[in-house]
Amino acid sequence: MNRLTLLILLCIIPTVLACDVFDPQLYMDRDAGPADSGGSDSAPVDSGTVDSGAVDSGVVTLSNTCLGGPPLVTSTAEPISVDTTALSNNISSDVTSCAGSSAPGNDGFFSVEMTAGERWHFHVTALEPDGDPVVYVLGSGCDARGCQRGDATNNCNRQDEHFTYVAPRDGTFIVAVDDAKGRGGTYTVLPVRPTCGNGLPLEHSETCDEDSPNCTDECTAVIGDGGNEAEPNDDAVGANVLDFTTGRVRGDVASQCDLASFRFTAPAGAALAASVFTRGTSACNSAAPALDLELLSTDGRTLLGSVSTGIGECPQILGTEPFATGLDGDYVLRIRPTGDEVGIYDFDLDLTVAVP
Repeated sequence: MNRLTLLILLCIIPTVLACDVFDPQLYMDRDAGPADSGGSDSAPVDSGTVDSGAVDSGVVTLSNTCLGGPPLVTSTAEPISVDTTALSNNISSDVTSCAGSSAPGNDGFFSVEMTAGERWHFHVTALEPDGDPVVYVLGSGCDARGCQRGDATNNCNRQDEHFTYVAPRDGTFIVAVDDAKGRGGTYTVLPVRPTCGNGLPLEHSETCDEDSPNCTDECTAVIGDGGNEAEPNDDAVGANVLDFTTGRVRGDVASQCDLASFRFTAPAGAALAASVFTRGTSACNSAAPALDLELLSTDGRTLLGSVSTGIGECPQILGTEPFATGLDGDYVLRIRPTGDEVGIYDFDLDLTVAVP
């Protein structure tokens, strides 16, 4: 993912599909590894106290506890600097259900006012080479035990984390900057509330922003049979919308934080058959990494079922598995590499959604 050169070439080739090239700075070469702490030009972290008003840039002193009114942050154009070094580990195993693992590092908190249905995106970068950020959102009650899939991200090990969250209701939400390692550290956080409909340049988590059949009202790309995925589509919120029920789409994955997600609509009683193949074939070669092929609910919060394969194997959902039958409505199909570094793997996803 995030291969600007490839995207530009695809746009040069005549095609009936729309092709959007997004600003590479939006994702800051997240597959290149952690930021160099010696070369960062981020502002130094101030140990002072944040005013009670909303913070929209600069340095934010995170709260050591979720309760008690963490500093209020608004959508910003530039990252804010935060430091958890002097904080403590208040939440660890409580977020396993949503982050996929515990977060034993020091955690710091800020708050965001959200409106129901609003999309927010949080781009978190560790400034030390051993930093491994975990990001999650809690309600104003701060009960981490209620954290579920879709409320957190911890995909990228020591690389940047990109987390898109859609507010389920109006209110104040608490965002935590944590770490998968037992440490504190310095980070930059870019909190963005993308505005769909304001045109180019694209904002974080948008794959398009145009009045076109190839772009939804939520600024996610619509892909036809034989088309190419549009980045970023790592999570259910940004999943590319497939406008076919039988066909093939092309894409690529490169690491655990480089996923490919596709949304499709199933008629009542339908079964899903899906296969991942090496690009241009109906098989897999030794370049195929270990993969999970996952079927998720439309909001990404429920894993309905998955198929796991090793290196050189093709993950396939046959359409006979209980989780792949009796479908009705919108679903997300996601391809997830399970190895840390897999190189760039170009794939074809074959999909058939039909009533038996």
